[in-house]
Order: sequence, then structure tokens, then C-alpha cells
Amino acid sequence: MLLQEEQYVVKWLTQYGALSKTQIIRMLQKPRSTAEKILRNLRRQMQISDISGGYYIGTDPMCKPDQRTMIAVWVLLKFIDQVDPMAHYPASYPSQLFFLKENMGYEIVVLYEGEGSLLRLLQPDEDLKYTFRGWATTPMATTADYQPGGSYTANAAVTLYAVWEKDSYTVSYDANGGTCAPASQVKKYGETLKLRTEIPTRSGYDFLGWAESSTATSATYLAGANYSENAGITLYAVWRERNYDFSVSNLTVTPDEVWQYDKITVNFRVDNWDRYNAYSDVPVSVWLNGVCVYTGIVDFHAYGVNYITFDLNVGALEGKQTLEARINWDDRASETRSNNNAVQAQFEVKKYSELSTSAVTPSADYIEGNDIIASFYVSNDSSTPVLPSDHMSYRLEVYLVDGATETLVSTQDKTDVVIPANGTNLVYFKWRVPENSAGKLYMFRGIANAGNTVRERNPDNNATFFMKTVKAKETSQTPNTRYERTAPSTYNPLVSSPTTTVGSASWNEWVYENGKFELRTYGIRASAVDPVVKPDDNCKTAVLENGKWSMKSGYGISLAWNLKLIAISGYSMPDISAYTEAQTVMALIPEYGYSTDAGKYRSLEMAGGIYSFVENRDADGNARLHFIPVYVANGNYTVSVTATQIWTPAGMITAVRNSNTLTIDGTIYDDFYVGS
Repeated sequence: MLLQEEQYVVKWLTQYGALSKTQIIRMLQKPRSTAEKILRNLRRQMQISDISGGYYIGTDPMCKPDQRTMIAVWVLLKFIDQVDPMAHYPASYPSQLFFLKENMGYEIVVLYEGEGSLLRLLQPDEDLKYTFRGWATTPMATTADYQPGGSYTANAAVTLYAVWEKDSYTVSYDANGGTCAPASQVKKYGETLKLRTEIPTRSGYDFLGWAESSTATSATYLAGANYSENAGITLYAVWRERNYDFSVSNLTVTPDEVWQYDKITVNFRVDNWDRYNAYSDVPVSVWLNGVCVYTGIVDFHAYGVNYITFDLNVGALEGKQTLEARINWDDRASETRSNNNAVQAQFEVKKYSELSTSAVTPSADYIEGNDIIASFYVSNDSSTPVLPSDHMSYRLEVYLVDGATETLVSTQDKTDVVIPANGTNLVYFKWRVPENSAGKLYMFRGIANAGNTVRERNPDNNATFFMKTVKAKETSQTPNTRYERTAPSTYNPLVSSPTTTVGSASWNEWVYENGKFELRTYGIRASAVDPVVKPDDNCKTAVLENGKWSMKSGYGISLAWNLKLIAISGYSMPDISAYTEAQTVMALIPEYGYSTDAGKYRSLEMAGGIYSFVENRDADGNARLHFIPVYVANGNYTVSVTATQIWTPAGMITAVRNSNTLTIDGTIYDDFYVGS
């Protein structure tokens, strides 16, 4: 029977695998002579073995160490020097020994006969250890039969083996800007984990693998690779942006002029501009007048080219047709370029008709820098209607005329114009008059069936024109007359403010919907509340009483006005392409008799969503003010606002609105002088 101290030694050697004499003596906490006696007794009883220089291992029958292997272990132990036994980690005997020295972790792996040994430096914070789960009756058990302090009732000798559970570590996956990251995994200590084979996705990027940093540009691990580190980790997806760029070009239609129900041959080229990546199942489609007539897929090599050819029967189509080939259309926004994913070509399906046109004479001047609406009538003098399927177009050509020289400066096309049989429709174009073009003469030429989409018996009457000389844009503000005591001879304090006018226009257009023609009536009018005039904040003596301001002349006033264009009651509101906003807005003031002569009015401009005076250099901070001259007689003072250059297909409209009425009572001098 072993003494208690001898039992301790056997237990330690069973637990740790191998200890030096110095370590055992320190653990026994006995005088050296006493400890050596205990060791000699255990050696005589064959409880322990002495191998090379006073080092000891237990004689467990499961351990069959090679002496040369153990000597190598002892050399490593000498290198480690004396280790505090209380710092030892429990280990499975006989294969592993864990211990700490100066807060660094060390592991000695003792292998069996014919194999070697390994000394490994561990990170202190890795906490690489096994968790004790209890005792079992077999050395290879994974579950415990007994817990410490439990009862053993069998009437038989038994050897209980410690059951150790390996530590586990979590491997997490971060898509790092992508989606569909794999689920996390659990790795056991000392085992090798195969990483997930599923990969995340990210539009416009290729997945390169996994790395420990979210900013990595190269992968440390590939999908499905082995992970053997004894540590938890978050793996971040590593992405490489694709040079994702497909194009379609060289679309041809042969022949480009056919009769109804003829066949055409369509041919085009598609390219993959990515020099590094091949692609499969890239969608391709061809559209005829907004209807898909061909779908397919193509496979590309890196930097590859494909050609597509097919035949198409034009059926009952008539006139000019537009064919469009597309590639990767729904995902084109993900490409490095998105403006090369479609290409168009036209061909003509012949039909007979008879068209003519005339111009709508403009009702007012064209002003430099302003938008205008140029309008034309186009007539169908045949019993066959012009339908959307005819794709009839109307073209506006604008020429600068200099003597006998006509220079084309602009063209616009209005497509898919419809006209009932023996009917007339209205077409119009918005065009901006060039800046600094005052005094120049322009010709506006309208051409029906400009692309010859509709086959005609007589196309000689398909063009018309009108000419306009551009007027100068006048921007004016009154001079600084705030301190003038004497009124000019033209001043009339009794002049009445202009009459308020709404300003409106209406017109008709034919549309073709649900298989029939419908006449649409459009109408807009200028609508706004009256302009609001009030004294400047620097006019400290102004008084607001019963909603009406009273102030002295010589001070500044501000103005705010919001003009809106709305539908006339019973009419439809047209699209913005059919009209312009007010482009000339004038404040007409009573001291100049509400004159629109240059220098006798103030221009207004849009500021903060409302019309206001232009900035006045004579005001503090260039405030938007108009100064009332001191000679303005006492009494009512009303500002009138005129909004013009509002163009519609039916001509230009003008609106006049009068502001609230101020009361002038005295002059600015009354605030600073006493007496005459």
C-alpha cells in the first residue's frame, strides 16, 4: 500500500506524463532527502521508472515510450528550466504536457515509439486546454461514468481514467459588403476544420476567398480549405471588383426597305470587355417598337466576341421601324459602362398615304435666351389613318438666316404622330432661343414624314416654314431716386393700376388609344394669389393696421409672388413639354405710370421658389428692394406685376396681378427733421 505522499507522486505522473526530480521535490514540499527517499521507494515498487538523469514517468500500460524519444523530451524540459508546478495545466497522459512559464504557454507533445516530439509556443490568451468531465472505466471514453466525489459500489478493483473534452472555437463568416454569408462553424481543439464551401455573392464583384481583415485584398483561405488554428476567428470575404462590361454593336437589317410580310435578316455583334473573366448565360434580346421579338443567351471567354444572326418577318407593320438589340439589359447598371448595352437600327415597311403641313404663326415676339413653342398642323388627306404602328415622324429644323445663307442650328423629331383619316393633328416643339441673338433672323421649318416612314404618292407638300427676328431681353431696375424731392414732369399720381388678367390658352390633339382615335382638349391658365408688397425691415416707422401697411416714401419695399400654371376647368393639363414657365416677369410701379419702357420698371427673378426684385446694389447687402421716391404723393400705392413669355402650342399668354395697397403718409425726412 502506497503512502499518501507516494500516492501524490503517482497521481502527478499520471496527470502530467513526466516530471523532473526538481519539480517533484518542489511539489512534495518536503526536505530533499525525504523526497528522494519517496522516489526510491516508488522505483523499487515499479510504480515509476527512472529514465536518464533523474526524470520520471508513470508506468501506465497504455504508454510504451521509446527511451530516445523521452530523452529528447528531457532535453526540452531542461531548456524550460524549473517550472512552478501550480501553473501546470492538466493533460491527457501520456501524450501531452501543458505548462506556463513567465505567462507564456508551452506544450510538449510526447508521441509513441518510432515518432518524434514537438515543443510549441502558445499565445497566453488562447486558453488552450481541456475541460475535465469526470472519470471513466476505459481510457478512450468520451463520456464520464463517475464524477469527482461520487460513489463507487462495485466489489472489484478498477482503474478510472480521466475524461477530457477538447475546447471548441467558433469560426464566423462576414460577407463584407456582400450577401449570403455561410453559417458559422465550431472547431474542436487540435482538430482540422474544413471551411464552408458555400460562397457569398456581391453584385459586380468576384469572390477571391476569406481573410482575417475586412480590408484585405488577397485571400488567406479559400472556400473549403482546412483551418487548423486553435482559436476563434471571423473570416471576411475578399472581393475583386469585376471589369464587368458588355456591349452590343454593328446592328444591321438586310434589306432596310421591305414591303409588308417580307422577311428581314438581323445581325449584330456582342462583346465582353473584361480581360480577366469569362461569363456564361449572358441574356440577349431584340426589340421591335418596344416589343421583344428575340431572346437568347451567350457565353463569353475573357475579352470575347460573339455574333448573332436571325430572320424576322415584319408582318403587317407599316412605315419606319426601330429595331433595338440589347445585352445584359436588366443588370446594365452594375457594369462599368451602361451606355453601350443597346444599339438601334431602322428599316422601312412601305405603305401609301398623303400628308401635308402648315405652320401656326407665333402670336408674340421671340426673346433671346427664352424657350418658345413652335407649332404646326399636319393633315392626312387620305382615307387611311396614320396609326402609331406607322411610326410617322415630324421634324423641326431651325436655320439661322444671314442674307442668302441658311445655316442649320437645330433639329428635333416628334415620332409616332397619329392623324385620323381625312383629319388634322397638332404637333409642336420646345426650342430655346440662343443667348445674345437679338436682331438675328431664324427660319423654323416643319417637315411631315421627315424620315419617309409613310410611303406617300406626293411628298412635295410635306414642308412649311415661318421666320422670326429675335428681340433683346430687357432686364431693368429703377434708378435710385429715393431722395429726389421733385417729381419728373411725366409723374401722374392719379394713374390707375393695370387691369388684372388671368392669361390662358387651349388646344386640341388627336391620340390613338385602345384601338381608336380620341380628341384630347388641353388648356392651361396662369393662376396666382396677388403679389405681396411690404416695407423693408429698415423702415422702423412703418405701421401695420387692420392688415394694411402705412409707411413713408423714401424707404424700400420688398415683393413676393408665386405664379402657378394650372389646367383650365374642364380641360386636361398638358405635359411640361407643351408649355414654358413665365420667362419675363416685371414689377410695374406707379411713380412711372406703370410704364414698361426700359428704366421704368423693375425685373423680377425667381429666388427661393418665388418671384422677387433683383438684388439692388444701393440697398444694404444688395437686398431685393425697390426704393419709393420721396416725391410720391401721399395716398394709395399699388405695385402691378406682369408675367409674360408663357408659350403654349396655341401661342403666348400673359398674366397681370396687382399687389396689396400700401398707404404713403409723409416722407423719410419726417423721421429725421423737425419743422419746415
